[in-house]
This record gives sequence, structure tokens and C-alpha cells, in this order.
Amino acid sequence: MNIFNIFMLNYDNDQTTYSIETGYQGKPHTSGDVQHETQKIINPTFEDPIEPTWFWNVQGDDRDVKATTGQNQANFVVIGDLGEYEFAESPDETWEDSSNPEWGPLPNLAMYDNNYSTDDDGAFLTYTWRESVSQLGQLPSVQWKKTIPNIPVDMTDYNILSASLKVVFNATVTAEDHDGGGIDCPGDDPVPFDPDYQFFNGDFVRFYVRLSDPNNITRLTQAYNQSRYLGQDARADGYGKDHFTDSILSPSENRLIGDLEDLFRLNHTSLTIIIGINVFCEDNDDAYDWDYWDKLRIKYVNLTFIYEKRIDKRTSLSWNQELSEINGTNVIIKKANLRFNYKIDQNWTIASEFSQIKILINNLEHKDSVYLIDYIYSDSFQEAKLGGFDLDPKPPPYEKFNLSIQVYLAETFDLDRNITISITDVYLYVSWVENIPDIFPAWIFITSLIIAIIATVGLGGYLIAYQKILKYPKPVRKVRKFRRTLRKDKIPVIPVISQKNAFKGVYKQELSQTGNLLKLKPAGQEGIPAKLKEESSAKIYSPDQKSIKAIAQKLKSDQLIAKSLEKKEELDKLVEKAKDK
Repeated sequence: MNIFNIFMLNYDNDQTTYSIETGYQGKPHTSGDVQHETQKIINPTFEDPIEPTWFWNVQGDDRDVKATTGQNQANFVVIGDLGEYEFAESPDETWEDSSNPEWGPLPNLAMYDNNYSTDDDGAFLTYTWRESVSQLGQLPSVQWKKTIPNIPVDMTDYNILSASLKVVFNATVTAEDHDGGGIDCPGDDPVPFDPDYQFFNGDFVRFYVRLSDPNNITRLTQAYNQSRYLGQDARADGYGKDHFTDSILSPSENRLIGDLEDLFRLNHTSLTIIIGINVFCEDNDDAYDWDYWDKLRIKYVNLTFIYEKRIDKRTSLSWNQELSEINGTNVIIKKANLRFNYKIDQNWTIASEFSQIKILINNLEHKDSVYLIDYIYSDSFQEAKLGGFDLDPKPPPYEKFNLSIQVYLAETFDLDRNITISITDVYLYVSWVENIPDIFPAWIFITSLIIAIIATVGLGGYLIAYQKILKYPKPVRKVRKFRRTLRKDKIPVIPVISQKNAFKGVYKQELSQTGNLLKLKPAGQEGIPAKLKEESSAKIYSPDQKSIKAIAQKLKSDQLIAKSLEKKEELDKLVEKAKDK
């Protein structure tokens, strides 16, 4: 950090940036690291309008989950359902009749009292066969079918928990000798005197129920009842009739569930129920065999099944936000911490113990997650993780990035009710370092550094000298200097000139000046004018102002010498005192 760094607090809509920024724009500066921390989430509390800031997407089966919002929260709804479907009806004119191509033709209504139709009691067949008239018509058949178009849900998204199919039928036939129109079956006594009588399987009727897709591509038989003793002579009532009382056709539940699920794969919301009657008239006597099927009836059909919503594994629902890039100079992302609160409107189902809330950055999954099975129900929101999630991978610098909070369903399971997971208070704090490069030329920086060092040393030296010497007046400095010399063992030598020697020195100086004047040649010699001689003589023998000043200076010198002697005596005393100490 350098001297240009300043602390700043920036606000950007819902984003708050706390940073140490560098005020170097347009100015020379040295390098340094700038610390930043930013809250990146916009609308963390899901205030309306939520979109388009927040948006959601589904992966997998979009029938298993849905996104909702409200009350300052975003919701992940896992869609469960439990339902029951029942078809119960007596066959009527809305049922379509036809022959069974796998058995035989429709009965010939032009012969005898043959008839097939529906009435208030259901669907019925009345049939008479006579061997002596025609070999045709031994295998009459009739079936009725009805397509159920109104199953309320898409059954490919459901499992069938239980199912039942019941078809009620009955029959009345003639139980007499074969030549009297009786139905021949095991136990009937043959006619001993009739050599043409023969018996193999006997006469019988088959009631059946099938399920089919609406296009009749796949037909699956559920149950049938084929008579064995119906029409036995020994069972005849007082009118020569034998009866099947109301009986029920019903398949096993496992078979029915499996067949229903197979058919719903062909058509998700519809199927066809087929009920039918097949008759077999055996040729017991080629001349006298009559078979009277008085009334064969199907009275009632009931199909019931209970279904539960199937949740497909690897289905996920995400709430997402596109976040702005992190820009700067040489940015390094140091830390990204995500915090959010969540709740579930009930304890999570044990059927999917590995389902969880995941966190993704640019579709890359963070290592930590929240397992829904660990949730303990509460009316209020709770922190997803104490202290938040330190994300890895971190958001990339210099580009926009995507944050996703995802509910991931790990198993296939059945769910009989909706479960809602909610989140709020979503905050993403990103910390990064911005390295500011050095834009000083190297030689400027080095020169500046040298000058700064020299200035610092000079200033330091001056401060030391001032503190020790310069802050005292000049006389005090001299005394302090002389006092320091007294601390030395050698006595300072101060030369003092005696009065006699001083006078001799001054006298010699004056004589030297006078001698110079007397060295001039006499007048008339070597062309020196007489006037100059006179002036020179006058200067030699007549005292002028300069001579008077010289004498005064000499007197002053004598006084100085006398004072010097006095000072010498004082110094001698000081020296003696110093030696004593």
C-alpha cells in the first residue's frame, strides 16, 4: 500500500462494495495491492418483481417440479399427488358391438330367436343352433367395447398402487337331451340306441374381459370363465333350464397393474375395455343336435385403480441470477461466501434420502450441499449453513457469471403430496485483490530515492547539530567549547606577549616605514626636482595626520596588551581550579 491509497465506501444499487481504492488516476504512482469486498446479489430478499433479475429452469421431468414466488421468498415445489380412478357401468347403447375375429362371426339374427344387444340389465346374447339346418354358426361370438377417455392425469407420470377389475355375468341355458335343444356337457347320459351320437368336449360358453389401447393395437386378456357343466341335464330346474347365477370375472392385481401401466405407455390418458361372449356348439349328432342358449348376459363392469405421483430421479429445479463481472487491474479472487436461509413446509420424505440443495457457479457444482432429509421442521427460516458456504470454484474475474441454487432429486420415488422448499436472504460476498502496477520510470524512481535519502541524512545531521551546538548563542558556544577543553589532561597553551616585546615590535614596524622614506635620493640627483625633495623632506621631518594616527594605534595596542595580561591571570586561575577538580 502506498501514500496515494485512500479508504472509500461505494454503493451500487443493491450491491455494497467495501474497498481500499487507489487514487492514482492520471497521477504517477507506485505499485500496491488493493483489497475489495462486494455483495453481488441483486434483490436478495425476492421483492416483487422477482423476474427477470431472478429466473428459474428445470432439468429432467418438468411435471415433477414447479417454481413459485411470494412473501419475499422463492419456492421449489416438488409435485406429489394421490388419486383414485373408477369406471363403473352396465353396458348400454354407448358400447360398440362387434364380432371377435379370433373366434367367429356374429350370430345370424335372421334365424330362430337369435339376438344380441343391450338393455337395462346390460349386454346379452340369445342364440339357437341346429345341426340339421347348417354347419355354419357353431362358433358365434359378440363383444362390446368402450373407450375410457377421461382419466384425469397423465398416467405415464404415475405409479399404480392398487387396482381391481370386476365383470359380473350370468347365464341361462336348456338342460335336456341333445335332440330337445339341450346343452351337452360332461355328465349327460348318451342315448344308447343312437349310433350317431358323439361327444368330445361338449358345448360351452366363454365370458371374458380384455383391456386394450384405443387403437386396438394391443389387447390384453384379463380374465375369462369357460363353462364346463353349464347345461348338465342333472342340473335342470323344473322348466328344464340350468343357470349360472351372478358370477365375477376378476384378474389378479399384479397382472392388472402391469397391464394397465403397459397400456398407458401407448396412450397416457385413455384405454378401452372389451367384454365378450364366445359360444362353442359341438356337433354331437349330425341329424338331431339342437343347442338352446337362452340368455347369456354381462351385467356390470367396474375398473378401479389408485395412483400416486412418480418423481423421476435426476430431476432438478434451479433459481438463478446472472451477476456482473469483477473488473480491475490484475484481479485475483480470494474468497466467495454464499449465505441463504431456507425452510421446508414439512419433513422431507424418507423415500428420497439423497435429495439435496446444491450450489453452482457457471453450472459447476460446489462441493458442499444441504441434504433435505436432515431438515427438522420449523415454521421459520433457518440458515442453510452456519457462516455460509465458501465457494469452490470461485467466480471468475472479468466476465459475467451465473449463480444457481438448485433442488436436486436424487432418486425415483412416489410422492402423494406436494412438498415446498423455500429460500430467502440470499447474499454472495466476493473478496478480491487488485494489484496496481508501477508506472514510474525506473531512473526517476531511483533518482528520487537517492535525493530523498540525501535530504533525510542532511536534515538529520542539521537537527543533531542544532540540538548540540547551533541552538546556543555564539558567546555561549565559545565558553562551552573552552569548557570541553578543560576536561582534557593537557593544559591549553595561550601565548601572551610581554609589554617590552610588544613595544619593540611596534617600534621596529615604525622604523621600517621611516627607513623607506630616507632611501630617497637628494634633490638634483638623477633628475629629481627640487620641489619633490622639499616635499619629501617635509614628510620626513614634519608629523602629519597619518603619523598622529599611527601613534594613537600604538597607544591602543599598549592598552590591549595590558588587558591581555589581565586575562592571562584569570585563565591561570581557571586552570588551577580545573586541576584541583
